[in-house]
Amino acid sequence: PPAVAEYSTGLSMGQTAEQMAKTHGISRAEQDALAHRSHTLASQAWKEGKIQDEVMTAFPEPYKKWISEDNNIRHDSTVEGYAKLRPAFDRQYGSVTAANSTPLTDGGAAVMLMREGKAKELGMEVLGYIRGYAFSAIGVEKDMLMGPTYATAKVLENTGLEL
Repeated sequence: PPAVAEYSTGLSMGQTAEQMAKTHGISRAEQDALAHRSHTLASQAWKEGKIQDEVMTAFPEPYKKWISEDNNIRHDSTVEGYAKLRPAFDRQYGSVTAANSTPLTDGGAAVMLMREGKAKELGMEVLGYIRGYAFSAIGVEKDMLMGPTYATAKVLENTGLEL
């Protein structure tokens, strides 16, 4: 299995998140509020049937049960519940908890890309277009998790798009 820690720093994602929260002044309350909002929106989307078609049913070994829903969504999320948990990575001064950070999971994704003409030829619905892309590299010793943020800003600027 893959290592839990980033090999060059020896830090896990949770430890890196803790480091970044301190560096960027992100409070525990802000982290809890964002996590609560994220879980609430995800739960609502599942209940409204908006994302079921985006998730494939999996049949993990020993193949007697299946998983057809994201099992990391906290459907009963409350900010008060988050506040009860202790820091997970820096137990004395930390702010990152099991509730406001990502769980230790593994996942997968698949994307099928093709030219618009080929999709039409095959009778497939075009779901989107690639308008641009960007690469961004950073030193992993600080702000390891910021790479996608910098790349996103770059591609938005290059394409004139906004979030």
